[in-house]
Amino acid sequence: MFSIKVKIVTAYTVVFGALLVGFALLVYETAYDNEVAKLDARLESHAVKISAALDEDRHKMSSLGRSFLDSVQTGGLPAVKVRLLTIDRKVMFADPGFVLDVDMKWNQGALSKLQKSTVKIARKKHRIMQWPVENDNGIKYLIQIAVPLHDIEDNLDPLRILFLIFIPVGLILSGGAAYLISVLAFRPMVKMVMTAETISATTLDARLGLPKVKDEVHVLGRALNEMIDRIDGVIKSQRQFVADASHELRTPLTILKSELEFAHRMVRKSTLKEALGTSLSELDHLSSMVTDLLTLARLDAAQMKCEMSTLRLDEMIVECVQAVRGIAKKKKIKLKVFIEEAIELKGDQKKLMSVLLNLLDNAIKYSPKNREVSVTLALGKADPRKALIVLVDKGPGIPLAEQPRVFTRFYRGSKSRSETDGSGLGLAIAQRFVELHGGRITLESEEGQGCSFTVELPLSSGRDPG
Repeated sequence: MFSIKVKIVTAYTVVFGALLVGFALLVYETAYDNEVAKLDARLESHAVKISAALDEDRHKMSSLGRSFLDSVQTGGLPAVKVRLLTIDRKVMFADPGFVLDVDMKWNQGALSKLQKSTVKIARKKHRIMQWPVENDNGIKYLIQIAVPLHDIEDNLDPLRILFLIFIPVGLILSGGAAYLISVLAFRPMVKMVMTAETISATTLDARLGLPKVKDEVHVLGRALNEMIDRIDGVIKSQRQFVADASHELRTPLTILKSELEFAHRMVRKSTLKEALGTSLSELDHLSSMVTDLLTLARLDAAQMKCEMSTLRLDEMIVECVQAVRGIAKKKKIKLKVFIEEAIELKGDQKKLMSVLLNLLDNAIKYSPKNREVSVTLALGKADPRKALIVLVDKGPGIPLAEQPRVFTRFYRGSKSRSETDGSGLGLAIAQRFVELHGGRITLESEEGQGCSFTVELPLSSGRDPG
């Protein structure tokens, strides 16, 4: 697909080119017709001179020759050829090469009228004129004169060359002018597009810059800004609702959990005790989800900041692996750690540990028994200014169609929904925490071959979103 700029420049150049070509043809044809008209005037003058000379020496009619015609001179008629015909079109005299058919179409008109035409003689264009010579008794004979047109064409060569130079140059200049005009016209829109590309759910406070001139672009930008205002209001109200609801739910959930734990300790009946245990388990799941929702709401509202400090990634990884070793042991999952070198950077230790613990928990949760989960820490090969934490499991993997949605809130793969517990918020929070440090988290997976999550963290200071 071509851009609007390309379409405008192309259309402008084509239209302007057609006008230039039409103008050039008009000028050339006008100049050509003027030259032919001048030539016709000279042909008429030459025919009059021949007729006058023949009237003065009528006895030469019977012995007409080239020498006699050479004595009749008219300027501007190079290589002129003459032929004399009787009124019944019998040739009385003809210059060599003047071999026109006496029954030519242009000769079929009335003999008493002057006739002109352009024909080809020996594949070259000639201008021919037939001049009837009359007396009181009517037409006596016909004078036909032919002269080549190459002199006219040669005279118009500079004009053709001028057009051949001027038209391409004009097209280039017009195309450049059209491009410049389109760039200037679309510059406000380009700035608006660049701003619009930076607007997301977390940056809805940005607005499109409007041009000073109140044209159609200004009206469009103002309408888009008003639309962003409305969207911003809706999203802020939704975020506030989620934050308020999550906050308000924490207290009753805490009370409910305390009461259930007390009931679980006091009850003696096994079936009731089992039901209370199940309720406590689900309550823990619900409390965890409420906490995650509150965390995401604070992240969306940019209310959560990083508490930056200098930390050792290698030590943090070892600590996180030790924290989940008990869960891994229950599933007979082997945890392996590969640290190529000790790496130190500035970051929020709690948030980065939350990221690693979430990734380790998912790897253990979705891996079958007697499998292996590995964590590798190294500097980036392409960019040594980045630290890479690569976590690999041997689980079922994630289908290619589902991979783009892995970091989406509440999204859980079709297999994991029925086989494992979870809220589908952990990876979304992990991604936001990594982004707060100026890094990124990526996934590589093949169905049936496990998953590989890579966390890239810059060694320079992370960014504070406040």
